[in-house]
Amino acid sequence: MQYSMCWNEHVSLNTFLFSSFLLSLTLYHNLYTPYKIQSVHSLAVYLLLSSMILMQGLDVLLWRNLDNEYNVVIGQLGLGILLLQPIFGLSMIQDVVLRERLAVLYIFWVLAIGNLKVEETRMDDHDQLEWGFFKDSPIFLAGWVFFLIAGPLYVGWIEFLLVGLLVFAYRDRGLSMSYWLFHSLFLYYAILLFGYPLYT
Repeated sequence: MQYSMCWNEHVSLNTFLFSSFLLSLTLYHNLYTPYKIQSVHSLAVYLLLSSMILMQGLDVLLWRNLDNEYNVVIGQLGLGILLLQPIFGLSMIQDVVLRERLAVLYIFWVLAIGNLKVEETRMDDHDQLEWGFFKDSPIFLAGWVFFLIAGPLYVGWIEFLLVGLLVFAYRDRGLSMSYWLFHSLFLYYAILLFGYPLYT
């Protein structure tokens, strides 16, 4: 099983810039205006969402470095960010004991069965990026998805349930589709923020 990301460099770049702007806008409103989205206003959430945006930035770098020595280095950075994302998600849990137990279980999961080898990222048959990790590791991926969505689901972010469904329903396209789901959230937040003055 292999996992594909964005369609081309321009889509990756536009998504990275657009989502970065909307997350910055959300942070600005949460810090300096009365129009806030409280469910987003925590360090754990900002880290999780920022890491997802950063993956689009790495996509751009990979498109530009498919045929040189930086390919694997960028892939290693991508794998590192993906491995941190469940930690960011679990940090959303306010119950300290539960949060720490799940974090320890996740670290054990990664060390015990994680396939951390990074190969070169290439274009697949659909001309999308085929990341050089998480290959032939469906059991590890299942654990990664569980720990990724556990924290957000615990605090009521039901949309994260769609992440797991997308990854397993569409296999090689699921990871890419789930990231589009995250980026659509930023647009939703922007609509909320711009709409607050109209109905408050």
